[in-house]
Amino acid sequence: MLRILIVSLFFLFSPLPRSEAAFADGVVLNAAALGNEPAEETRIAPGSIASFRGNSLGSTVTVNGVAAMVFFASPTEVIFVVPENVALGPAEIVVTSADGFASKAAAIVSSAAPGVFTISADGKGEGIVLDADDLTAGPFDPTNGQRRLSIFATGVRHASSVSVTIGGQPTLVETVGRSELTGLDEIHVLLPAKLSGSGTSTLIVNADGVQSNPVSVRIGGLITDKVVITQIFGGGGNSGAPFRNDFIELFNPGSTPVSLTGWSIQYASATASTWSVTPLTAITLSPGQRYLVQQAGGSNGATLPTPDATGTIAMAAGAGKVALVKSTTALAGACPSDASIIDFVGYGTTANCFKGTGAAPAGSNTNAATRAANGCTDTRNNATDFTLAPPNPRNTNAPFNQCAIIESVLISVTDALAQRSSHNSAPALRLRRFP
Repeated sequence: MLRILIVSLFFLFSPLPRSEAAFADGVVLNAAALGNEPAEETRIAPGSIASFRGNSLGSTVTVNGVAAMVFFASPTEVIFVVPENVALGPAEIVVTSADGFASKAAAIVSSAAPGVFTISADGKGEGIVLDADDLTAGPFDPTNGQRRLSIFATGVRHASSVSVTIGGQPTLVETVGRSELTGLDEIHVLLPAKLSGSGTSTLIVNADGVQSNPVSVRIGGLITDKVVITQIFGGGGNSGAPFRNDFIELFNPGSTPVSLTGWSIQYASATASTWSVTPLTAITLSPGQRYLVQQAGGSNGATLPTPDATGTIAMAAGAGKVALVKSTTALAGACPSDASIIDFVGYGTTANCFKGTGAAPAGSNTNAATRAANGCTDTRNNATDFTLAPPNPRNTNAPFNQCAIIESVLISVTDALAQRSSHNSAPALRLRRFP
């Protein structure tokens, strides 16, 4: 029977200059996130793994005077476990050397401080995530609706509420448990089948309202019944605009035709909760085919190519929200979670709802928010999936663009870890399989 052993934490360091002061300042980080979580203040949780960075460090650590277990100590970094009995609130972490040299840092001790370990060991990029049943690495095929994942994290075990989103889609969190290594948590989730074919997607853990560092996870399977929003242009007819009308472009990046019968495009301003609806025409969109929805406009610029659907919505150039909906019923709320939403894009800095970690960039009279890779990129993160580009409206008569299909090829843990690049900083998990 295949099992997985968490052998150890290992660390590589860059030397820091030595201080000759009697006391020195250091910095404490979540050992998994390493400062890449969105919180402004460093948060650590009882029982979580943390990293103290400084110089002339020792091997004795206290958190508000409570002794901490030390995994590893070097002159520039100490990895320790936050004591389980430390009080919540502001904390002073002190690292003391054998000759009495002390380094101090401040942090907030919270019930939860989620961090997800990554393959690159820097809190960014691909997360350390395995198939929960056969312990293989990604890509993970969720097509049958039974794919479960194990997410390796820290700072989650004491949370009263834990949620995980992948590609902006909520997953079912089945268990949150403690791994064999002190301070290491395992979160088991069930992947939604609708994520099939998503490719590289953003994974975020939220524990007691505290968000983890965003990491990536590779999702395999075939892309089926999928249509995405590829362009949003709200500057139509304005001064300097190249086109007379606002427009939204749709695209089928999948492998099967999709009927748009009964679907709609819906728009709300950046912070509004009222949605305007434009019904789509009864057409079947082929793989690689585009669809153009014309909206309101002005007197400047050229006319659009013949639109496939026409509405009268006056869209804002710089910020707004657009939803592709498998219904013509108007959405409700500033940030709807309706199951009929097929795709959603918030654009501009004031948009109060979006997919992923942030909104798509703000458009203008001369630029559209445009999906990358000619429409084929979809990590379900508006902030990274979209760039700014001159508007290029295309309708169903435009040349088709077939996207590459990501098949599910599951590889072993050993192979996955062998593909890691060398590390310049700590920490990373060393995983090993054994009979």
